[in-house]
Amino acid sequence: MLFRDRARLGLILALGCNPALSVVEAPVGEKTPRDVGFEYELAHLHSEDYALQKPGMYVMIAAPDWLDIWENGHTAGAKLPVTPEVDWTTTEALAIVASDDKVGVVQVDRIIETKGVLHVYVNEELLGDRCVPPVNKNPLRAKTHEWPMDVVTFRKRPISLMVHVDKAKGLSCDPVPKVELKCVIAGTPAGDSSTINAQPGQVIECDGTKATAAIGFISDRNWYFEKHPQESFAKFAVEADEQHAKFTIDAYGEYQVKMEAIDDRTKHGDGRVNVMVAPTDNQVIQLGWTQWDRKDDPNKYPKLEIHFLEVGFPLGTKDHDCTDATPTSFCEIKLSGLTRQITVKNSKQAGGGRYKLIVKYVDGRGPQQPVLCAHTFAKGSTVAVESCNYTEQAPGASWEPGVLNQSTGGFEDPNKPKTTPKF
Repeated sequence: MLFRDRARLGLILALGCNPALSVVEAPVGEKTPRDVGFEYELAHLHSEDYALQKPGMYVMIAAPDWLDIWENGHTAGAKLPVTPEVDWTTTEALAIVASDDKVGVVQVDRIIETKGVLHVYVNEELLGDRCVPPVNKNPLRAKTHEWPMDVVTFRKRPISLMVHVDKAKGLSCDPVPKVELKCVIAGTPAGDSSTINAQPGQVIECDGTKATAAIGFISDRNWYFEKHPQESFAKFAVEADEQHAKFTIDAYGEYQVKMEAIDDRTKHGDGRVNVMVAPTDNQVIQLGWTQWDRKDDPNKYPKLEIHFLEVGFPLGTKDHDCTDATPTSFCEIKLSGLTRQITVKNSKQAGGGRYKLIVKYVDGRGPQQPVLCAHTFAKGSTVAVESCNYTEQAPGASWEPGVLNQSTGGFEDPNKPKTTPKF
């Protein structure tokens, strides 16, 4: 058995035929020098119920070494850990027990062999500011301080060991910053609700000034969309002080705005506001790009020509073909960023009108380009029925999802008989 008490930095004791062991410790927050070599496979043993052990480093190369170590630190009434079922002729074990009562976690990260030396890399995480050690889970030692430890087994090699100890300070146990995030539609008075209702084209202004740290100060703020419609290209415009941000709604669906506040102790707190965007009247078909990348150049997306046509009439028929430039009595098309909203007005016909969507790819759609989808929204709903076109399209080709079923909100085969709407 070999033991090194790190509280006595100059002392290394080697017993029996154990190899020499040396230790290199880095200042808190820094790393010891890294070597490159053959990496050993490690098995971490469950040590939660091990007997209370003194700080140090223990090398075990035979079953008697294992028993000597745990009996030496054995607490009366506690059950000794079972000797691992390993072949001690080819396997050895290493136990690292923290020497600092401010250490909360110890873990052997890896072991490599290079130039005839085994390099053992150990990570120790110090308790953060105003943190207390966890209560011992063993009821027989609940009032004692259990020194954190890690026990590993690996292939035996009769060569010297060099243990590299890296210490990192954990997060403090101070409360996280408190955030009161407020968002409103531009030009409207501020409210207290965490959910607001809005429409495409409206600007949402958010105020993140009310962020406070229990100790210290707020050092940074970050703005995110935790949720947004898949065809939305909305982006935050954040002011220089990062306390205010705004964005323009460009699609129906649900948005969730999140502002994260970080204090000088790297504690994170956040606030959220939900923005619900649903048709206030009639039905809407939203046509937009999905599966896109923010690095894309939207100017290179295919140009589209949209027709929302009353069934039974050819393209271009006045008052029966709704396009971007020519609204009809049953339809109006608006463009919000890269997304089109086709408002389908309630038909005066018995059973509802029959309309089909025709999308012409002016430029065509090549491989790996974003996917065009049509989402249909009912009045007051942010949940849509989806129909997408995943195939490549030649310039001038058209995509027809089908005939709109105003009852289900989906598209049907034009050859099937229409169904009676529910409204």
